[in-house]
Amino acid sequence: SVLSARQRVIEGQGVRTCVECPRGGVCVSDGTCALRHHAQLCDTGPQITGTWRREGYGLFVLESCPEGTARKDMRRGKAHHNEQYCHPCDSRSEYVLDPDRDDCQRCPPGLVCNGTSKVYVVPMEVNLDLGFRPTLSDVVS
Repeated sequence: SVLSARQRVIEGQGVRTCVECPRGGVCVSDGTCALRHHAQLCDTGPQITGTWRREGYGLFVLESCPEGTARKDMRRGKAHHNEQYCHPCDSRSEYVLDPDRDDCQRCPPGLVCNGTSKVYVVPMEVNLDLGFRPTLSDVVS
């Protein structure tokens, strides 16, 4: 059979099999599978995200994802082999504490999130009315 640009050949027990490239291993620029190359690099454009490891029969496992993303993989029960990828968190409304263990979370009210593990408190303007109105004699004395 003919191998498409999105497939890779795996060998095991004397049998060669074509398998789909995991979602996170596909080069955005041309749709080829970066995991087909030893260096795991795309020929042009942006590179694939995450650290990938080759397992026994040539299948690849997504080992870790960078800050600002959440790992979707088989071990976490989140994805089939072909669906492994580093899911980017929304840089305006989400955060993720540990990219390899946690999913992207909605930013809690009163906080500012940037898609990473950093969360900031929104500065508040406090306007208290304590019922005290200073008079000119209070200020001058």
